[in-house]
Amino acid sequence: MPVDAKYKFPEGIASHDRLQMMAYMLRFQSNRGVLIHLSGTDVAVSDTVQIEGQYVDDESRPQVTEYGIGVSQAGQWEQFLMDMHKQEKQLCQFLSGFTTY
Repeated sequence: MPVDAKYKFPEGIASHDRLQMMAYMLRFQSNRGVLIHLSGTDVAVSDTVQIEGQYVDDESRPQVTEYGIGVSQAGQWEQFLMDMHKQEKQLCQFLSGFTTY
């Protein structure tokens, strides 16, 4: 399953970023992909979008999940590092929940 990271906030994610993910999915023959970006807050958010078109069934319909990683607003460097470490762990747990087919 392809995973791509963009160092952009949600409003900076453009259609060409999503098309690039779809190209990766085609290249690696995957019907799932994850696009990681900054959430714009200190809370992680995710949303899954099903790709439009006609497919044999819903199981074969490609899906792109956008995951916005939270960015700490801490004023101290040490706290920032601890907060971001928690965000990284959350992301790893999120990604481990995917099955590929």
